[in-house]
Amino acid sequence: MNKTLKIVGIILLLALLGFFVWFFFLRNTAPTGVIPEGEENVAEEEGGETVVIPTGEVEPGSIARSFVERFGSFSTEADYQNVTDVIPLATTQLSARLQTIAEEARAEEEGDYYGVSTRVIIVEVEEETDDAVTLRLTTQREESIGSPEDTSLRYQDILVYLQKHEKSWLVDNFTWQE
Repeated sequence: MNKTLKIVGIILLLALLGFFVWFFFLRNTAPTGVIPEGEENVAEEEGGETVVIPTGEVEPGSIARSFVERFGSFSTEADYQNVTDVIPLATTQLSARLQTIAEEARAEEEGDYYGVSTRVIIVEVEEETDDAVTLRLTTQREESIGSPEDTSLRYQDILVYLQKHEKSWLVDNFTWQE
């Protein structure tokens, strides 16, 4: 009886251990290469790096918010990575303009610290058609000049123009409002 009790205890312990391994490590994991239904990913070469871009049906407001928060957040210590980060969200024409903006800014960079963190707080539709949309995004921007500790807070709107390209929306232009 004592030996049977030990065997049942060991079996229960192994079953419990198996459950924990499954629960914490194996559940809800899709096999490599499986893409959820309705979403497609395209890999593009960007300066030697592979960038995965979701091309499924994504709302233009989400694309605009991501573009503005990334593009509008900047630090002189980041080597204009904010501009590079948004290129996959832009049309070919705007991508070329963004690369020029980054190159010119690097050439003019001064030694003083400057940083800004941008957060979108309101997204409003200004104009909309089946293949184009203009959005007004109100942002909260925290700027640091000279030192990361010396900050000021301000609110600024930006107009973002998006074009539908196949199934996805791409930013075609933007205009910061004063």
